Amino acid sequence: MGVGDAGCNFLDALLCLPGGEQLECMAANTDAAALARSHASTKLHLGTSWAGTGGMISAGRAAAKSSRRTIRNALKHRHFLILVAGLGGGTGTGSTPVIAKIARKMGIPVIAIVTRPFSFENGRERLARKGLRRLRRQTEAVITVSNDEPGVRRGQDTTFNHMSRLIDKEVINLVRCFTSTILEPSMVNCDLSKVLDWLKGAGELSALCITGTGESALQDVLAAVQAEDGIVARQLDGTRRVFVTITESSALTMSSVRKIVRTIEQYPAPDVFYIYATTSEPDLGVDLRVTMITSRIR
Repeated sequence: MGVGDAGCNFLDALLCLPGGEQLECMAANTDAAALARSHASTKLHLGTSWAGTGGMISAGRAAAKSSRRTIRNALKHRHFLILVAGLGGGTGTGSTPVIAKIARKMGIPVIAIVTRPFSFENGRERLARKGLRRLRRQTEAVITVSNDEPGVRRGQDTTFNHMSRLIDKEVINLVRCFTSTILEPSMVNCDLSKVLDWLKGAGELSALCITGTGESALQDVLAAVQAEDGIVARQLDGTRRVFVTITESSALTMSSVRKIVRTIEQYPAPDVFYIYATTSEPDLGVDLRVTMITSRIR
């Protein structure tokens, strides 16, 4: 479920990708005009106003609370909910924790994948922190993506539109880590019950994606994992749970999977809770992508 303008935009970008039609996607928003543009199969108008929240968290929270029955009806017979939103505005920040609380009361495990404002948006960042505190209390786990992160990792300046596409790509990758793992058969299967077991009480999660292209794709990924002072070493330092998805655009050999897994397992302590999954995406854009989602809570 995408919540608010940013959440609904992430959802539309996801639905445009191959395989997006397999997902049951819901859009929830207080802005009726924005909601009408959504490609989601289910659309939930939150609250009684049709003009949004004006960036007020209290208005977003009130809108979701007044729409409890609509939300409950939409969530009937669901086994797992991924909430996607941008924090810092009114609807995403105010409504998402309320929706998560409703789902949990219905016995539905919830994770949230949310973005935080750019570093120069001081006012919105303060609002985002408030929303994040509420959201943590109502979800199994939360993954946060700073809007600054994609540009920092690239180490270069870029246009705002290009940065927006990079942020979309990052959020979509994280959503697909879970949906592809659960829905698609693969060389290394990981079903919903195993994912939920791993997520239970995981708290705030961190995520890292590394890629490789061409004939050296596997070597590039292994080199990034093995670099002692690199981002992978920092990501895995002190972790207690590691969820690894290995995604390829063509044929992935068992020996490649084995090498990646063994290299990753060099870092954390022996009692780390690992789960692995492999998926295939013909339109991946690169030849190999390894995503690591980690938690410091055992």
